[in-house]
Amino acid sequence: MTRTRVGFALALVLALGGVAAAHPLEMGTLRVTANTGHPEVDVSLDLDVAMAAPIYGVAPDAITDAMVRSRAGELARATYRTDPIDGCAWSDAPAVATLTRRTITVIDHATCPVDRGALRWSLTFVHAMSPTFQLLVEAHAYGAHRVAVIDKTAPMLEMIGTAPAPTVSLPAFIWKGVEHIGAAPSQWHDRRGWHLPDGIDHIAFLLGLLLAGGTLARLIAIASGFTVGHTITLGLAAFGIARPPSSWIEPLIALTIAFVAVEAYTGWFARRRWQIAAGFGLIHGFGFANALTELHLARADMAKALVGYNLGVELGQILLILVIAPPLLWLHRHGRIARPVERAAAAAIFVTAVYWFVTRLSC
Repeated sequence: MTRTRVGFALALVLALGGVAAAHPLEMGTLRVTANTGHPEVDVSLDLDVAMAAPIYGVAPDAITDAMVRSRAGELARATYRTDPIDGCAWSDAPAVATLTRRTITVIDHATCPVDRGALRWSLTFVHAMSPTFQLLVEAHAYGAHRVAVIDKTAPMLEMIGTAPAPTVSLPAFIWKGVEHIGAAPSQWHDRRGWHLPDGIDHIAFLLGLLLAGGTLARLIAIASGFTVGHTITLGLAAFGIARPPSSWIEPLIALTIAFVAVEAYTGWFARRRWQIAAGFGLIHGFGFANALTELHLARADMAKALVGYNLGVELGQILLILVIAPPLLWLHRHGRIARPVERAAAAAIFVTAVYWFVTRLSC
């Protein structure tokens, strides 16, 4: 492969990396409470300072508790107050906000008809957040209890009190796991047209692990190593055993991608890729669980959410491997070109990962 082709590959992937510098686990938490016979609906929103910084027009580190308290209404109007709950009106009293470490909590109220028994709310503000933003919702409404994941592909929260929904929808969390890994069709094409998926960093990580080739069974086994590590730390964080802050985890995830790119380029640990995948899966697993713990779910519900999400991640990885494996296996049957192409791809992944690392340090 010529230097021109290698340079083009590096420039292209670096440019694409700029589009996907964020990570799919940029999350907020929303709690909603509505009781039969009472007009008030209580709302509480948690956002990381990095999510609120563009709204305030300042850097995340410049956000103070005094700023959060004085500008609570501004944050409310830019997020959940964009669309009222159907049939309800937001309170005339201002929202109240506080800052705890890196989390901003906004508390507010809406007034609804006393005789209503259903809640319907289109949370369209998720479209204005980061492309990778997801909102974990726990709602207690008119006798029903529901946990859901809201994002730009599914912004509607709907509950009917007379027909309680399951506390945790296993299929919903399985699908969010598939989306998380960038394997859902909607991650590649939607009303905006074709675009890079939100899970592009996971795809880069997976590609770096698979570049050395092997049988289809070996490639799936390598990817499964990641799921093993991912599952362990999801459980540790979700049940309060270990909860490192996302400001540490996101740059570390970028470094794991850079490492597997170096390994793919050098081949130093070719026989230990399963162990590498499992080890780095430990790091990748914290982000989702850190947000999930804010919902204070019962252990059975927490376990169901974790099982569903991890099953979705594993299914998503298998789908991606079925797409990636054929060209990789074809490439490795043509030994003369396999190594130059592998190294060019590894170098491109490395440059992109370093770019992600730098941008995430600044968040």
